[in-house]
Amino acid sequence: MKTLFEGEAGVCDITREFVGDWIRRYQNEISLLAGVEGLELRDFACTLLAAVVDLNCALFIQIGDGAIVISSDEKPDEFCWVFWPQQGQYANTTNFLTDREAIDRFEHSPVNSRIDEVALFTDGLQSLALHYESRRAPGPFFRPMFSWLRPRAGGHCEDLSSSLASFLDSSRVNDCTDDDKTLILATRREQVVI
Repeated sequence: MKTLFEGEAGVCDITREFVGDWIRRYQNEISLLAGVEGLELRDFACTLLAAVVDLNCALFIQIGDGAIVISSDEKPDEFCWVFWPQQGQYANTTNFLTDREAIDRFEHSPVNSRIDEVALFTDGLQSLALHYESRRAPGPFFRPMFSWLRPRAGGHCEDLSSSLASFLDSSRVNDCTDDDKTLILATRREQVVI
């Protein structure tokens, strides 16, 4: 991707074909590594959630479960998912970046508008962060986290990360899921004080 941005290209110029070529290169590298390590390709199975955001557009890419949720200037306290979590052929299965079919199954969505907040999370948080019956991303899960994040300085913040890790490992969360729980939050919106 670095090569793409060294020219005149922007985020919304990242085509489906470009991402497909990147996935092929990734799969070739992982296949070589598996051979060197004496492992099977499935030993490196993983999903992919990606958000590339600039000032006025964004690109979202996903293969597998987990989800990407966004908000915007127009509806700052409403959240929507970009892609619903993928499910594989059977219950409790999904698509993986290492699958041969990944090139056909990955999702790619350029958005030509400003995105101010984005959350990416793995499948362990799906049942907490998404309402399956209505297929919505309810605000009560996301609002407190983004409200907490907005007044902080940019970049990585160790105390926020530690607090989030404690929350994700709390009995309240662990009682709802026994799967992996990774959550990435990003905002460029400031806290509004009334």
